[in-house]
Amino acid sequence: MGTDINLIHKLCKNHVFESMGWRGYALFTNQGLERIQTDKASFVQQTESYEHLGDVKTYVRDMHVRYEEMKTS
Repeated sequence: MGTDINLIHKLCKNHVFESMGWRGYALFTNQGLERIQTDKASFVQQTESYEHLGDVKTYVRDMHVRYEEMKTS
């Protein structure tokens, strides 16, 4: 419980669709990608801002594009 749970809840209500037009996407925080040791180069960096939580750097990837990549490999 606490701040991390509040952040996760708020990140579910992000602005990816409004800014990118993507309906199927993966969203990670900087800390999440570092934890799973994933290269950030294939992600689009965005910032979500929340009252009482501040700015949160996020990384998003269009999963439709990733699906097409996987089909051709």
